[in-house]
Amino acid sequence: YYSEKFAGLLTALKSIDEHPLVVTLAACDSGNADRPELGNSSLVETLHRSGIPVVIASQFPLTMPGSVTLTRNFYAHLLSGRDVPIALHAARVALREEARKVEERRHDWLSVVGYVRLPAEGYSQYLRAFGLRVQLHMLEAARKDAEPLFAKPPPPRDRFDEIESRLSDRITQLRNRKEELTGDQDRELQPECAELLASATKSLAELRFVQARHFPEERDHLDALSREAVDDSYKWYSEVYRRDLSKHWQGIQKLALEAALKGRIADPMELKLVGYVSQNASDLDEKEYWACGTLAEAILLGALAEGFDLEGARAALGLLCERSAKDPRDGGFAARSTRRQLERYATWWTQENGYFPGRESDLSAQARMLVELRTG
Repeated sequence: YYSEKFAGLLTALKSIDEHPLVVTLAACDSGNADRPELGNSSLVETLHRSGIPVVIASQFPLTMPGSVTLTRNFYAHLLSGRDVPIALHAARVALREEARKVEERRHDWLSVVGYVRLPAEGYSQYLRAFGLRVQLHMLEAARKDAEPLFAKPPPPRDRFDEIESRLSDRITQLRNRKEELTGDQDRELQPECAELLASATKSLAELRFVQARHFPEERDHLDALSREAVDDSYKWYSEVYRRDLSKHWQGIQKLALEAALKGRIADPMELKLVGYVSQNASDLDEKEYWACGTLAEAILLGALAEGFDLEGARAALGLLCERSAKDPRDGGFAARSTRRQLERYATWWTQENGYFPGRESDLSAQARMLVELRTG
């Protein structure tokens, strides 16, 4: 009976590849079975039996404020990589605390029911990996929301504070996660976490740099904070790259910050290796385009010790645009991201801002030449 009745709902909830991991039914009596003695099951049980591993519902009436509290607290813990029972317990505790603060009698905390079926083997490892994926998406969302802050005229100060708070929260959570990834089973997750830390601290450093230009009365303080975050980003990228020298993208990030902070690349062979690996990756796969951006930046950094091969960089960027345009999933992101990286040499990592110390000049002139090229 219920399978037929809810067939349309089951079809709507089913994704292309598999059922969703979690469904929350914040509705009264959604977990209440109808005449169980006749073999009928509730909607929540039907969804669970159909293959959805986690279904949260209410077996009694649920208040409107309670549904908000339930969803907010349950998903806040779940999307932080917490175990489902822990997230469900946190939601119940929040509902119980809320019930104590209001005069009306509420039993939302008692009403919540969860149908949970999760793999016993490897589940803790899955949670840690899932938590890092969540951190990645939250970091990407913060960076996207920060884009309007780079425009003129400057946005309100509280917008900077909001994004800075979100990035700082990501960094704090990632640091805590990295301290937890100590076992042999976490060996593959350790560099992933360090890379997210590198990316997050770099984003925070850039945000503070831009904020300092919008609010000159705080420039010295914000520039100091920005430089501190750049140092942290360099440390994390160095750790990631040392683990695997075949990662050309992580390598170029490490070398770019090293050159900006120290005015030189300590081991020129590292730059040659990054250039070789990215060139090889581009040659072996005609669909590979990120390696083309790495190669162009490696050529730019090569100007610190050798002549600047403008034509070589131009060819690499042209190939990046050509190949990425054929990938419908990219949507121009690779070209925009590469342009943004090159612009940092021209506007942020300059001698005027205290970078490339001990040199006659920085790489701003060469970077502007590349930015002017067609990169999307």
